[in-house]
Order: sequence, then C-alpha cells, then structure tokens
Amino acid sequence: MSLESFILDNGLKVYLVNNNTKHTTYINLIVKFGGLDNEIIIDNKKHKITSGSAHFLEHLVLEKSKYGDLMKIFGQSGIRSNGLTSIIKTQFYIDTVKDVEKNLELLIKGIHSPIITEKNIFNIKQPILEEKRKSLDNKYSSLYNSTIKNVINAKHFDSILGSYKDIESIKEEDMILAFNTFYRPTNEIIVIGGRFDKKKVLKVINDAYKVLKFDTNEVKKVPIKYNSKVNKKKEIIKENINMERTVISFKLNNINMSSFDKILLDIYLFFFLKMNFGIMSNLNKNLINNNIIIGNINFSSMLLEGYHIIKIEANTKDNKLFTKITLDYILNKKYILDKDFFDLYKKNYILDIITRNDNIYDMVDPLIENIISFNYENLDSIKDIENMKFNIFKNTIENINFNNYSISVLKPK
Repeated sequence: MSLESFILDNGLKVYLVNNNTKHTTYINLIVKFGGLDNEIIIDNKKHKITSGSAHFLEHLVLEKSKYGDLMKIFGQSGIRSNGLTSIIKTQFYIDTVKDVEKNLELLIKGIHSPIITEKNIFNIKQPILEEKRKSLDNKYSSLYNSTIKNVINAKHFDSILGSYKDIESIKEEDMILAFNTFYRPTNEIIVIGGRFDKKKVLKVINDAYKVLKFDTNEVKKVPIKYNSKVNKKKEIIKENINMERTVISFKLNNINMSSFDKILLDIYLFFFLKMNFGIMSNLNKNLINNNIIIGNINFSSMLLEGYHIIKIEANTKDNKLFTKITLDYILNKKYILDKDFFDLYKKNYILDIITRNDNIYDMVDPLIENIISFNYENLDSIKDIENMKFNIFKNTIENINFNNYSISVLKPK
C-alpha cells in the first residue's frame, strides 16, 4: 500500500492510498467547513455565517444537486454514500466496487452543483428541524456543546446543527454565501483509498474541476485569536435526566508544537489516559467501589484551534467529590506512569497499525484526521511508535500544565 499526494493547478490537494489487493474504492471529498466556522472576511469585510450552516449545506448539496438526490442515485447502483458534518469539516464519501471514474465524477460535479432556491431550502429545513428535535432526546448533546464553548473561542457557535432559530432563519443568500465561500478547490481535499487506476482518477478529478465554476472573490476565514486559557471555569446545565454527568476539560498549551510532535503527544495522551482512567485503572475501580461514579470513567482527546483538549467524564452520584478527586489526582501528580503498561500499549498500537493495512477505512479515515486536525499529511508509522521511549513519555506528561481546565456538570432539573 502506498500513499501519494498531488496539488492540482487549481490548488486542490489529492491523496491517493493505492491498494489493488482490495475490491472496493473508498472516495472522500472533504470541505474545510464545519460547525465552528461562523465568520469570514470577503474583500476586507467581516460576514457572519449562521450557526448550523455547514450541516444545512451538507444536506442541500447532497439532496438538491442538479442531478437529483445524490444519495438516492448512488444507492440505486448499490453504492454506499453519505455526508458527515463535524465541528471542523464536511465530508462526503462513496464506497464503490465498480465504475470508479464515473462515480468519482458524479460525486465531484454533484456536490458542486446544488440548486439553491428558497423552495429547496424550505424543503431541507423540515427534516433538519426534525433532526434537531431528535437531538434534544440526547441530553448529553447540551453537555458536549457546553464543553466546546467553554474551552475555545467558538464565536456564534450553538451546535453543529444550530439552534431552532438559526435553522429557521437560513435563507437563499446565506446558503449561496456559504457555498461560494467554502466549496472551492483551495478549501477542499480529496482522499481515495483502495483499488483504482491512478492516472484515470487524476484525469477525472482534473477534468471535473475544470468544467466547474467557482467564486473568485478573495475570501478568508477570520483568523483564530489564540487564547491559551479556557473561556469559562465552570458551568451547570439542567436537563430532564435521572443522574448527573460531570466533564472536566483540560486545555493544553501546545500551540507552538510541530504537526508531528502534536501527533506524538496525541498518542502519549492516549497512553496516559488509558493508564490512569481506563476500565482497569485503580482510580476507576476506587470511584466505582466508593459509589462516586455510575459506570466507568470515559476519556477522550482532540485537537481544536491548535490546542489539545482532553476530557475526563463520568456519570456521578457526587460531582463535587468526583471533581475534587480527579483534579487532585492530576494536579498533584498522583497519577501513574508505568513502563510495563507503556510497553504493552506500544505493542498494541503497533498491532493496530499492522492490522489497519487490511482495512481501507482504517487507513483512510485516520489519514483524513491527521490532515485536517493536525495538518500532518501522512499516517503515523510502525517506526514512529517503535522510536517512542518511556523516559520521553514520562518527561512529556510530567511537564504538561494541567491547571487550565473547565468543569461542566449536567444535573437533573
């Protein structure tokens, strides 16, 4: 399996992960437009993008292209397809075993040929409003959105879906502005993995983009105002729930690290979190045995606006005690950094790298994450992991300043 990258004359970046031992071809068109992108500059003038626009536009371009509903068209040929919106990107994919060039061309041209009218926008609004209503059944969604807003400069951000008011307010000119701003080759990447002919797919991509027309206005995202501090130290959210859930979010000041060093830190943080908060950790067992948490501790790590955000959360019977114990454990360095665990996690990670070569999705999706989140145009390799040393891991964790944190608590009304 080989990874090659190309930059076309129009600025589009293409990444090809060729493996002709596979039967399928996994094609991804990624637009760097997500739920957090709410301000742009056009001809030196700021414009606000309505919260939820990225998700709304995802539906619009898929369902109202000049070719028809793209997902239905692909589905009629037995091709798996979908669109996904996150806080940092919109991703369109197809998974096909035949007619690769034909389906790739349809994906590119279809995504870039939406029919944006007030009638189509009205028709899209109804299922999105229904999706918003259903999201409210997940009481943890408000907690998730709270943690995002509390740690980064998320201006005008309500949620990926937007608020009811945001969705209702979207008009034709809003969607045209967002589409022309973000759906252009310099703000997109294409990643293809599996069985394909390199020369043919590159020709299809070149030819498809050449017949498309793009807005030529100079557009820039509003530069991020980097703020190493969290925005809010604590927030209490009340919902119709039966138990409390507490999230402690740590914002790590690693903004000046290189892309590759952030990748390594991400792996170190995974080792650290699993070692200390995983299902078999002493802390997790003690909190359960002392009836402080219900179920296990959950943990995660992500990169937002260049900073690592790690979250430690649990359903709690006593959120104050859970918070006190967890902060004391981290801030006073009561955590463990065990070489045997480190070596075990290294071996397991290397095994994951070896086995992901057998699954094209496990190869392509992490590559997309590295490119979009870390600005690192490659995958971590076996050699990268083998070169990891316990003393460096230990020194890295011990030198992290964990004092910058935000607490979000979901409580019954």
